[in-house]
Amino acid sequence: MVLGYSRIFFLSLFVAIISSFSGGSAAQNHTAFMPVPLPSQHLLESSVHFGQDAQGQVWFVTAAGLSVYRDEQFHSFRSFNFGMPIISAAILGRYALLATHAAVYQVGLSNPDLPLVVLWRAKPKLAISDTERVSRVLAPQTATKRAARQGRGVVYLQTNLGIYELALNRGSGPEQAISESKLLLSFEASTPQSMVMATKGLLTLDGALVSFFAFDESSWQSVRLPQAAKAVAEFEGILYFISDQGSVFKGDPFSWTDSSRFEQIPNSPQAQHLLSGEHTLLAQSGSQIWDMGNLNVTARV
Repeated sequence: MVLGYSRIFFLSLFVAIISSFSGGSAAQNHTAFMPVPLPSQHLLESSVHFGQDAQGQVWFVTAAGLSVYRDEQFHSFRSFNFGMPIISAAILGRYALLATHAAVYQVGLSNPDLPLVVLWRAKPKLAISDTERVSRVLAPQTATKRAARQGRGVVYLQTNLGIYELALNRGSGPEQAISESKLLLSFEASTPQSMVMATKGLLTLDGALVSFFAFDESSWQSVRLPQAAKAVAEFEGILYFISDQGSVFKGDPFSWTDSSRFEQIPNSPQAQHLLSGEHTLLAQSGSQIWDMGNLNVTARV
């Protein structure tokens, strides 16, 4: 899970995210919003990426550091010096995946001070226009986390040239870099503005075009939305998108549960961002966070 918004947005969302992803009673019954103090210097930066490991601990990656929230306290482990900032990160099982524009690194969370493993590195190009640059790295949702706990599993990488599937490395050193990668999609025309995880695959958004990569079938499907969108997410087998005007729509164009047309959600906020968890779909609307499953539950940030 990634949060690249302002620090203020992060402060109010933090406990809500833990509740919605933990599977506890709070997640099953309601969404709890509570500000949490952030003593770690790493967490005071503007861009924060976070997720839960196999033990349920919440890890945070910023442009320079790695921290964990454990026993109601923050613990900072290490800083990174890649020569360029971390622009995306993901947590899968007992590993953290860190991406700069030029490479993807793997960190073992059981001992974060061990040397990094290089999962992927952009190949040098003769022309600057052909240079491959990382946009984001994503980890699958809970369906495949058992494999990650056993040291197996894959993550997904989007660059300006395509989307890749990368296998995790069970080694513990930069000399054991993985070259194994599978190209899932090559961008020959435009680059999708976003890529997000769905329960059973990947979603990409390019204006009004949404494409879905099904893990089981290893195949792509595409549908055209009724209007251009700026954000897309899947929750409980339903596709949600935010139009350029901020309206929230939902439907099931890929027949995940029961094929249905898109319809605007009545009384929904004019939203800017969607964040899908295992038990909750959240939307940011200005200074407020909304639970899309219960529009009466909000928090002000």
